Amino acid sequence: MTALFLKEFWREIIIVIMGITLFSVWSIYSNRVEERDNTITKMTVEAKLGEIQQDALRKAIIDQSDAVEKQRIDAEKRAAKFEAESKRIWLDFERTKLDVQNLSGDAECEAMRNIVREAVQ
Repeated sequence: MTALFLKEFWREIIIVIMGITLFSVWSIYSNRVEERDNTITKMTVEAKLGEIQQDALRKAIIDQSDAVEKQRIDAEKRAAKFEAESKRIWLDFERTKLDVQNLSGDAECEAMRNIVREAVQ
């Protein structure tokens, strides 16, 4: 009876040791799987963040290019307006100059003074 009892006792001890060993192996595997999953999640989030940053950078570059293009168009419009205004002023000056040349004496001097006053204003 004691031999049977010892055999059962050792059998139970071996089963407990195997259970503890199995639990240890499962625990280690579970921790590694969890670490792997965390690493994959972290890398996925970093990749998404990188994509978002690249998209934001592309959008900023496009917006800046659009702003530069609008400024260029605005500058061209202002230059064309300035050129037209300059031509108008020059034609007025030429017309006035011809009128002054047709005058003589005091009238010519007075006309020149008026031209200078207009230019100063």
